[in-house]
Amino acid sequence: MRPPNLRRSATQGAILTAIYVVVMWIFFRATLPDWWIEAIYVGVFFLMYTGFVYFWESYLYKRRQRKLASGGKK
Repeated sequence: MRPPNLRRSATQGAILTAIYVVVMWIFFRATLPDWWIEAIYVGVFFLMYTGFVYFWESYLYKRRQRKLASGGKK
């Protein structure tokens, strides 16, 4: 297992943001606000997703390292 890094987290954040944009465009096309408001939402979601993915992967990596250091028992 590789340690987490921001590049991978940003990539996953971009993928999740793209999924958000596609879902919003398909299902809520008629009720979407102006393009610049939507651009702000996309930027905010990208930052939130990237941060969440990075800290989640950090947590899982540290947990896995502790488990391996203790002999894998639990």
